[in-house]
Amino acid sequence: MLRQMCELFNPYKLHILSTYRARVHITAVFAHGKNMTTRSNLIAYLTALLSILLTWQVASVFLPGFLFPSPAEVLPQLPTAAAQPEFWEAVTLSLVQLLAGFAIAVVLVSVLIWPTLASLPFRRYIGAFTGILQAIPPVALIPLLVLLLGFGGAPVLAVVAVAAFFPLSLSMIGAIDHLNTLHLDAVRVLGASQRQVLRRVVVPEMLPTLLSGAQAGFGNAWRSLIAAQMVLGVSEGLGGSIQRASQVGDMTTVLLDVTVIAVLAAGLNVWLFEGLKRRFLSWRTA
Repeated sequence: MLRQMCELFNPYKLHILSTYRARVHITAVFAHGKNMTTRSNLIAYLTALLSILLTWQVASVFLPGFLFPSPAEVLPQLPTAAAQPEFWEAVTLSLVQLLAGFAIAVVLVSVLIWPTLASLPFRRYIGAFTGILQAIPPVALIPLLVLLLGFGGAPVLAVVAVAAFFPLSLSMIGAIDHLNTLHLDAVRVLGASQRQVLRRVVVPEMLPTLLSGAQAGFGNAWRSLIAAQMVLGVSEGLGGSIQRASQVGDMTTVLLDVTVIAVLAAGLNVWLFEGLKRRFLSWRTA
């Protein structure tokens, strides 16, 4: 009936109707792809969680309970720990230091993107610089950072920033190396400004690699944060909680803190990076 009405009024409306239907179909495909990706990620994380708990339970059977408590002994302690203000202070401080240090690394790499893109010699220099220094564990820099920055939160922030910087820097260089020069030349011939080239071509093509590098850098920063808190012997943070518990042989608290660290890391990964991928890279899952 709708087709007959279109024919009566204007044959060109058939084309409009077909185009509309095509757009609706494409939108439905993208939405279906997003839903499938979200469901697949959730299943993957739940499967990984179950496998970790199973491995933990099996290992606890063969090890003394005072050295390696089972999940049944550790997990019931979580509500009690969560009722303590110190627990949330440790979690909050760790998250603030993690996000602040990671943000510093993101800003530094963002500043380097344009000169690295514009100059091949500078790109090679940044690649060599990163290749040399990335082999140094960020925690090994703590004595130097303490001398330069003093005790407190500043050395921890610096360790987190360094830990995140190198994966981000390498992903930036890799993304630039794999840019399609044909696309760049085409938009320049069409008269695009440098800002338009960066926004319309460079950023969309680099984004998948940059997000993968950011995900790796975030995990590296999280590990280095906990290690820095433990090495510095700070009383705050999840690393400090692990250090204090290990000194008195309280392995239940140690494993409880490790569990909290893993859950927070997984939650941030799903909420932040998987969310960004669904938002900006949905075309890859369609």
